[in-house]
This record gives sequence, C-alpha cells and structure tokens, in this order.
Amino acid sequence: MDTIKIKDSSGDRKYFTIIPNYIANHSTANDQALYFQMKRFAGEDGECFASEVTLMEKLGIGRKALKKSINYLLDHRGIKLDGVMPVPTKGGMQDIKDYSIVDIWQQNVNEYQGVAESTPLTDKGSAERTGGVGQELSKGVVERASNKNQYNKNHIKKTAYGEFLGVLLTPNEYQKLIDLMGEDNVKGLIFELDTYIASKGKQYKSHYATLQSWARRKAGEQQGKRKEIIGLS
Repeated sequence: MDTIKIKDSSGDRKYFTIIPNYIANHSTANDQALYFQMKRFAGEDGECFASEVTLMEKLGIGRKALKKSINYLLDHRGIKLDGVMPVPTKGGMQDIKDYSIVDIWQQNVNEYQGVAESTPLTDKGSAERTGGVGQELSKGVVERASNKNQYNKNHIKKTAYGEFLGVLLTPNEYQKLIDLMGEDNVKGLIFELDTYIASKGKQYKSHYATLQSWARRKAGEQQGKRKEIIGLS
C-alpha cells in the first residue's frame, strides 16, 4: 500500500477541523470523510504522512473507494497533487505523492452569498455517484442560491472579514463601526467574532449588531474595572 504526504493549505488548522459547506453540499459522504481526515491528519503543523491503509481504516472503506474519492477531490479542486517525491524507507526508495488541501474559503463564501461563479464541485457529479440523492440535494442548493440571488438584488452586498471570512458586513456597517470605536478596536472585535464562529459554529442574524453588542460589553467591563481602581485608591 502507498504512503502519501498531506499538506493543509486552507488556513484553518489550529485546534479544530472544519469543512466548508461548499465541500459538504457537493460531494458524497466518502468524499467528505476523506477531506475531513486529510485535514485532521495534517493537524496543527500543517502537514503529515499517512498510509492508504490508515486512511481506509479510518474511513471504513476499501482501496477502490479511497482512490475514487481521492480522484474526485482532485478533479474538483478540493485537493491538488503537488508532485511525487522519492523518500528513503527500510525497503528502499519509495515515491510519495504530495497532496495539498486547497484554500477554497473565499469560493465557499461566494457560493452562499449568491455570487456568480463557475463551480468545480458540481452537484451533477454527486448525483451520478449517489443514485439520485445528489439530484435532490442539487435542487435544494439551486433553490437556496436562487433565493440568495434575489436577496442580493434587493440588499447591499456584504464583504467577508477575518482570517476565516466568517464576519459579514456592508461597507457602510464597517465604516460606522470604525467611526464609533476606531479601526484597531474594530479589527480586534472582528478577529474575536470570526474565530468564535469558526471554532463553535455559532450563527448570528447580524454580525454588525453582534459587534456593537460586544463593544458595549467590553466598554462596560472596562468601566467597571476603572471604578474598582478608583475605589481602591
């Protein structure tokens, strides 16, 4: 059995493993499980070596199914093959395939904001390999995209902020926050909210309102500390 090298270039590897909805909604369960395990194996260091046997045992599938999922993720840009490198082993030199997990977070955001873009991970491919289940999923995705497109026609487009692109604000909202509390404070709050959303999966109706609420809470905490200091002096 072959050994492969896995490198996580998606930028979200610290202490948790998350899958973009873009992957989850356009692939089979085996494809998603492989993507998840490759990200998990890469771990906090960003890369690792894993044997096909280990991957098959983790996924509970055979080599044929593993190869099928690897090829699917390659064909649809979930992962990419950087090359093949010779590595010395006890049995002599062995060629190791070097895979990278592609950073598709912006594409993930665009997909669910209804931004027109060619989609490499197609619902058609998923439907063909799941006996029709993917067709129902595809219909749901198309309907949601249609609704989002209609929404975006009537609303100002929001920009994604933060390392994980999880905080959505209109240009006007972003400027209002800067005017209210200063750019450095806004960036700090966006970092906190973005990290919290990515790690906990929390959803908010309005990131603008949430940032305002967090700012008021922090201001209250600081005021309370100042009163304590004054009381002690």
